[in-house]
Amino acid sequence: MTPQLSQLTNLQTLSNFVVGKGNVSRVGEIGPLSLRWTLCLKRLENVTNVEDATRANLLSKQGLDALQLEWSGTDGKESEVLDVLKPHINLKELIIKGYNGLEFTTWIQHPLFSEMTLVVLENCKKCRFLPALGQLHSLKQLFIKGMSTVESVGPEFYGKAEGLPFPVLETLEFKNMEDWKEWFPWEQSQGNGVFPCLKMLSISTCPKLKGSLPKNIHLLSKLVIDGCEQLVVSTTNYKLIHELNICGCKWVVDRSGVKFELLEAMHGAFKYFRVQI
Repeated sequence: MTPQLSQLTNLQTLSNFVVGKGNVSRVGEIGPLSLRWTLCLKRLENVTNVEDATRANLLSKQGLDALQLEWSGTDGKESEVLDVLKPHINLKELIIKGYNGLEFTTWIQHPLFSEMTLVVLENCKKCRFLPALGQLHSLKQLFIKGMSTVESVGPEFYGKAEGLPFPVLETLEFKNMEDWKEWFPWEQSQGNGVFPCLKMLSISTCPKLKGSLPKNIHLLSKLVIDGCEQLVVSTTNYKLIHELNICGCKWVVDRSGVKFELLEAMHGAFKYFRVQI
């Protein structure tokens, strides 16, 4: 990136910015720019000065719809850098890849991000707990991949905001979470269950995950389970299923007696199928 970038104050589109080492392509250069739409910051491990990340001034960029933050290594300052790269609350899509901090900054889960519809967390391998994304009440798509040290998903994931967590979430995917063992239900769930609008649930390559899936996901139309050898999959209450793809789980149990009249596709390879009445 040229040294004159910061002088292009009318520049609105910068979809890809690779942070350089030393004084080359410093992330602070984008501070004066009136950026809109999509911004991807790569090689953030090259940010050695947190003050330079602060000068990026993402908080002022009200026109940004989508933000992607990527690390390809570690320098020990990931948490501080992520903390100061807080975008404006108008943001609609957030993607974080390769982050090596021990925990996520609190702004990611703040309910003030009322327009956030998509979140992707990928290969954030040192984070043991997921952020409280249930507090993002406009979130429709959530993809969590490569979070290999997460052992449990529970209250910290749902959050403490008023009302149901994930009230409009439609797509939820977990992938390559090798140490994930438990998925705890939302403790306050009474009457209407959590994920009232969920239509697609996919869990793959989570070999240690035990127990069963959340109950009362009444609108679920697509269920994909692959490589979850300890998981028991119950089809109870999945009356609107259109596509069922189950490969490599411990049990598939049907207690409902539902005939799945809407089922269009079924693929499976599992050891046991059991019908309970």
